[in-house]
Amino acid sequence: LSMAAKKAPLYIIDGSFETQNQLSPEQIGSVTILDSAEAVYIYGERASGGVVVIRTKEFENKNYKKNKAIFDHNQLVKDIKA
Repeated sequence: LSMAAKKAPLYIIDGSFETQNQLSPEQIGSVTILDSAEAVYIYGERASGGVVVIRTKEFENKNYKKNKAIFDHNQLVKDIKA
């Protein structure tokens, strides 16, 4: 009998594919874990060991500021048109 080797999960850190997580806990803003079935459906066979999606605090802060600026701009345009 042979045991199948368990595949390591694929890490996606701020949108970049990584083979391991090298972040300190203080850097991590959020984590989403996808089981192997979900992961393979979305990312293909390379994700058969599952996927750990990590967003750093820095990434979340940049995106928040960017999205807030877009929202503020869109709101301003609506206010001018009103």
